[in-house]
Amino acid sequence: MDKRYYTDLHCHILPGVDDGARDMQETIQMLKKAYDMGVRNIIATPHYACGDKNASTERLEQLRKQVEQEALKISKHFNISLGNELLWSPDVVNAVREKKAYTMAGTRYILVEFVPNDSYRTIYEGLRSFILNGYIPIAAHIERYEALQLHQDRVEELIDLGAYIQVNIGSMVGGAFDKSARYLRKLFNNGMIHFFGSDAHDSKDRTCRFQECIDQIKKKVDVDYLARVLYENPQLLYNDKYI
Repeated sequence: MDKRYYTDLHCHILPGVDDGARDMQETIQMLKKAYDMGVRNIIATPHYACGDKNASTERLEQLRKQVEQEALKISKHFNISLGNELLWSPDVVNAVREKKAYTMAGTRYILVEFVPNDSYRTIYEGLRSFILNGYIPIAAHIERYEALQLHQDRVEELIDLGAYIQVNIGSMVGGAFDKSARYLRKLFNNGMIHFFGSDAHDSKDRTCRFQECIDQIKKKVDVDYLARVLYENPQLLYNDKYI
């Protein structure tokens, strides 16, 4: 697998808008860590939940520009785009349609999360609602959802529906006795994981570990498919094309 650069499409790096970076100083530390881990493209995905006090799109764009200015001090090839991590509710589709919430880097792709104990029906119908409205949903960090844990048939059904699957790359790392990591690697080797994200929230505990994790999993997964997930799929997303 050729050494190229990575895209982190799930990252809470904007300062002071959710439970991610507290301030610009922490954002800068997160940027440096991501750069050291081989990341050159970040889609910032602050939380958006209907009924909560969400940062306005104008505020998020202002912060994106400020964060990108800091990223360009590290490298002229360090790019910052905007999205949201959308907490599913029936109203969130309208929030996206009305441009109160962001799609991923201005494309039809959206990143949607569910409550860990949501039923499979809720997950299925939520993703289906976005598809029926012309969006391309990515189910965020599926390893967290009880309804999908060790249920490969359900994950396959979501993909057949038209959804894509994201996992936090650190969740792929684990030994022989880590049932969850083994399950995710099985999904991966069956072509059922499409995107990685760091889901980084800070510069120390919940931070970007892309290269560390890739070094640990590359002997346990299909390296050709790994290259596709790391390089080809993010490019298709940015180009607003289906995988």
